[in-house]
Amino acid sequence: PREKFEVMVVDDGSTLRIDDVIDRFADQLNISLIHKLNNGPASARNKGAEMANGKFLAFTDDDCKPDSDWLVELQDCLSKNSDCLVGGKTLNLLTHNLYSTASQMICELSYNHYNVNHDRANFFCSNNMALPRDKFFEIGSFDERFKTAEDRDLCKRWKNYGFNMIYCPKAIIYHAHELTLTGF
Repeated sequence: PREKFEVMVVDDGSTLRIDDVIDRFADQLNISLIHKLNNGPASARNKGAEMANGKFLAFTDDDCKPDSDWLVELQDCLSKNSDCLVGGKTLNLLTHNLYSTASQMICELSYNHYNVNHDRANFFCSNNMALPRDKFFEIGSFDERFKTAEDRDLCKRWKNYGFNMIYCPKAIIYHAHELTLTGF
C-alpha cells in the first residue's frame, strides 16, 4: 500500500523534464522528485537516501522495471534478516541487443561466482538492492568518487564491517540498458 513506502526519484542533471511524469503518479504513490547536478549514480543514490524517511532503502535505476512483487520480496527477506543487505535478480529486457546481452552475462557470471551461498553473498548490483538505512550511513553510503562500480565498493565495505548479504532471486527487476560497442 501507498502508506508503506515512498519513492524518491533523483533527477541527476538530465536535460529531460520529468516533473509531469512524476505528477501523474502523485495520487497513486508517495513520490518525490529531487533535482541535482549530474555527479553520477553514487551521488544520486546518496541524495535519495538522505531524503528518504524509511527504515530500509531499496535502489533501482531509470532503465529498470521492477517486477510487481519486487518490494514485497525484498520486504519479506528483510523482515527475516533486518540487518542484512539484500540483492535481487536482474534480467535483461533487451535480448535483441548483443551488448546488453553480453553485459547481462557478465552480471550473471559475477552473481554465480560471488553468491554461491545465497545466505552469505558477496556482491550485488546497485540497480536491485535493499538494506537498512542506518547501516547504509554507518558504512559511509556510496562513495561518490566512483562514477561506476560504486556497488562493488559498497558491498566490499559492507562485508568489511562484518555485515551479512543475502541473495533474494525472487526480487526481480528487468533491465533495459541499451548498449553499443562503445558503451559496452
